[in-house]
Amino acid sequence: MSTVRTQTTSPTSPGAQGRDAGLVIEGLRLSIGGTTILDGVDLQAPPGQVTGLAGESGSGKTMTGMAVLGLQPTQARVAGSIRFGGTELVGASTRSLARLRGSRIAMIFQDPTASLHPMLSVKAQLTDHMRHHLGVSRAEATRRALELLRQVRVPDPEGALQRYPHQFSGGQLQRIAIASALACEPELLIADEPTTALDVTVQAGILRLLRRLCDDLGIGIVLITHDLGVMSALADNIAVMRHGRVVEHGSRYDVIRHPQHDYTRSLIDSLPEHQEPAPAESTPPGSTPPGSTPPGSTPPGSTPPGSTPPGSTPPGSTPAESTPTSHTEGGPDGR
Repeated sequence: MSTVRTQTTSPTSPGAQGRDAGLVIEGLRLSIGGTTILDGVDLQAPPGQVTGLAGESGSGKTMTGMAVLGLQPTQARVAGSIRFGGTELVGASTRSLARLRGSRIAMIFQDPTASLHPMLSVKAQLTDHMRHHLGVSRAEATRRALELLRQVRVPDPEGALQRYPHQFSGGQLQRIAIASALACEPELLIADEPTTALDVTVQAGILRLLRRLCDDLGIGIVLITHDLGVMSALADNIAVMRHGRVVEHGSRYDVIRHPQHDYTRSLIDSLPEHQEPAPAESTPPGSTPPGSTPPGSTPPGSTPPGSTPPGSTPPGSTPAESTPTSHTEGGPDGR
């Protein structure tokens, strides 16, 4: 049974029918060859907020995002409702969906190397995109492409325009892919595991960039990920999916701190920060408790007061100059 907390704006209220409603999905069902992939998905992604879509692999997260853009497999059967800006997308024509993709709704894929053409320069990919959807001149498209690379903080944007995808690191490629997604000033970004292939440091930079874009531009972002740790750092609202259904949906604080569904609780309990910390006075196996004597040294009190146990005084020093065992090795900063 799904757990959905009360939303501030009802998806079916009059105020939810226009552009301000953002993306509203109701009862979305999708099957392929008789196999149910999505089983009645309900989701709302308001503009100016990051809506997280979490769940294990195979839960239907990515297929939900693909269905919004009409990119589901050709043999798939889709029912239910996907509304964006008051426009129904389920059953829309191929031509109308093509006009929507890349202009009002854009997608950032997990692997930027798969979404960027290896034989085209960054300039060609960004400017062709804008000239197709916006009808701007080549010079105007080049100017806007340069602004986009600065906006997503790609180093040396002028030089980057002339280079090819294989000449960039993974983090830089993902920034370029985000720039491409932003090229036509979309109202909604669907980010499908945008940091999975990146190391932790680069991940943090991409997540900060997405948060800044959401806040500065007022666009809605649907962040698809299996990592609730990422969600807890970025999302405003979180929807948890399992077996093709949303089992819990609410604010980040409520879902992370007060989960209602057993599956959500199991995901949160698996996060490292939810493991019980060791007691302050406990000692890991094999280590030396504070103030105790390491193996192989003379136990305290085994020598008369004032005498120096053999080997305890460094060469050239006196017992009075030796460092007490309570001091940290390597200096006061522990290095």
